[in-house]
Order: sequence, then structure tokens, then C-alpha cells
Amino acid sequence: MNQKQSWKIRIGDFFFKYRAVSPIPFILILFFFFTPRDLGESNILVNLIGFAVVILGLSTRIIAVGYSHMGTSGRENFLRAESLNHDGIYSMTRNPLYLGNFLVYNGLLIVFASPWAFIPFNIYLVVLYTFIIHSEENYLKGQYGEKYLEYMKRTPRVVPGFSNFRKPENRFSLKKVLFKEKNSVYYSMTFFMIIMIYKEYLLNAGVIEKTQILIYAGIALFCINILLVVLKGRHFPHS
Repeated sequence: MNQKQSWKIRIGDFFFKYRAVSPIPFILILFFFFTPRDLGESNILVNLIGFAVVILGLSTRIIAVGYSHMGTSGRENFLRAESLNHDGIYSMTRNPLYLGNFLVYNGLLIVFASPWAFIPFNIYLVVLYTFIIHSEENYLKGQYGEKYLEYMKRTPRVVPGFSNFRKPENRFSLKKVLFKEKNSVYYSMTFFMIIMIYKEYLLNAGVIEKTQILIYAGIALFCINILLVVLKGRHFPHS
């Protein structure tokens, strides 16, 4: 392994290990350094577009996890792949989970409605996932050798190639989605609701009226997430 490759892999390994907390700088910088813009009558349309992009990102993740092979698409802080995902959505892009994250974050940026925030945050996301993907590819090359190299040749790294689609070998697992993706859905939707409430608070002189229902929705979402945590601990400890 040459020196150039080595430092890229070390950085990628670090980012991979702490990828669960990678949104924290995104959240803190967004709220402390950027201000949402009042778009008047277009606010509702912008919110709907942003929400749709968030849902598209979460759907991408859900499809990837629901059809994934055992021992893959995990949430561990170390690299692990007991088999190689190469069909379904993985036949169109090698990194559907990161594509899903990218869509979720950009959907939230659309809702936040600060044009100046788009460039720095997308640079942040591109740098973050470039290093993580480089590290994962190095691991999978070592794990699967020629099989993975062939997969790399026919499948785009991130942007989907729809002509490459191969039917999934596995049946969709709702249980896997519920217990593996509950955090992704919970945090994405919570962040969406916080942005909506924060926007109204700033743009409406500290008055919150239209988004009050989101507070109750957030409480309900929190209760559902706690229920899933309890169920996972009792019935599906290894899910």
C-alpha cells in the first residue's frame, strides 16, 4: 500500500468510525452561522419540496436495508461485510446508504431555506463520504478481491445507473428496516420538525402558531422510537 493510499484510508477509517455523529457539526453550524430566509408565499412550496427530498433519501436507505444481505448495511463503528450486496438498489449504485444520507441532508437544507448554506455543507458531505467510501472500497477489495473489482466496474459509485438494475435476491425485511433504520427516520424527521419550528420562531417574531402541531408529532415520534428500542432489546437483540 503506497503512502498516498494509506493516509486516505486512515482518514476514511476515522470518519467511518464516527459517522453516526457526523451530522453534529452540520446541525451546530447550520443553526449558529446561517439564518433561514423568508420566501413569502413560496415558503409552503419550498417546505414541501424539501420534505419530499428527505422522504426520497429515507426511502433510498429503507430499500437498501430492507433487501440487503445478512451481515451487511450495519450500524457498527467498524468495517464489516459478511457478504457482498450487488443486487437490487446495490446493482444501480454501490453506496445507496450514503446517497440516501446526501438526499436527506439536502432536503433539510431546502427546508431551512438559506441559499448560502448549500455550498459549504455539500462540500462537507462530499469530503466526508469520499473518504469513507475510499476506506470501504479498500476493505471490500481485500475481502472479496476480483469479485468486488468486477462489481466496481459495472456499478456506479454513487449516482445510480438505472440500466444496471438486477432484481433483488432477498425478500424485503420489514423487521430489519424497523430496527436498523429507526434512528435514521427518527433523527431525520425530528431535525425536519425542529427546522420548521425554528423558522417560524425567527420569521414570526418569536410566535409559534402554524407549527405547534409538529411539537405533538415530535412527542409521538419519540414515543414510537422508545417503543421500538424496548421491543428490539426484548425480542430482537441482534437485529
